[in-house]
Amino acid sequence: MMLELEKLLGFRLKLDSVASATLGTGKTADGLDALRWWQEHKKTGEFAPLRKIAEYCAYDVKVTKCVHEYALQRGSLKYDDKNGRIVEVAVNWT
Repeated sequence: MMLELEKLLGFRLKLDSVASATLGTGKTADGLDALRWWQEHKKTGEFAPLRKIAEYCAYDVKVTKCVHEYALQRGSLKYDDKNGRIVEVAVNWT
């Protein structure tokens, strides 16, 4: 989905930009957070950081699914542009 948007627009978007503009909700964390949690787990042996990674990944999948379903139903997606404006782009993913 994100690769198709990149082809369509000519530049790469972040999932968080699309999700927040389209759905009104963004991601809960980012890949750097997951890396930090992994390092914390390796250092301490605690499983709480692994749970955070699992929750982060599961939420990312849910957000991706919701964005895709929105595009299928409405034929468009929105994203935050570099100037902080919400831009709508037509998609045809039938």
